[in-house]
Parts: sequence; C-alpha cells; structure tokens
Amino acid sequence: MKNLLTVLLLAAAFCASAQTFTIKGKIVDDKNASLPGANVVLSYPWGEMAAATATEPNGSFELKGVEKGGYSLVVKFLGYEDLKKEVTVSNK
Repeated sequence: MKNLLTVLLLAAAFCASAQTFTIKGKIVDDKNASLPGANVVLSYPWGEMAAATATEPNGSFELKGVEKGGYSLVVKFLGYEDLKKEVTVSNK
C-alpha cells in the first residue's frame, strides 16, 4: 500500500466568517500528483463528524462553517494509507 498523501493545508488556511471558519487544502501523493475524489472528514475529539467533503479534480478541498476548537482531520483514498492529522481552529 502506498504511503498516503501529503496534505497541504495552506497553514490550515482558516478564513474567519462570523465566528466560523473555512479549512482549505489540497491533497497530493508523494509524487505531488493531485488525488481527485479523496474523502476528507473533520471530526470532533469524541468522534462525531463535524464536516466532510471530497476533493476536486485538482485535489483541493474546502470545509466551511467550522467552529473554533480541536479536531481530527482524516483523508482516505483508495489504494493509499489513511492520513490522520490533529488540527486546531482558532483566530490567532
């Protein structure tokens, strides 16, 4: 199985919008090839899903309406190892 993906979160590009945030990023493999259709899931620490999406043809994704706090971000793509990152959303 291939080593998963590099997540370019654009420094977890959080954009403020009325006390909610947007997480933007791009999912690529170790050869910098985009992974279209990868599943991106943001979950609360207790496991409940907060937001989810699939990547665009260029590997980009956007999760809107995210509140401040700590989350687990999981990326899944067929044939690749799952990637899990802990992220913190804040306005700092």
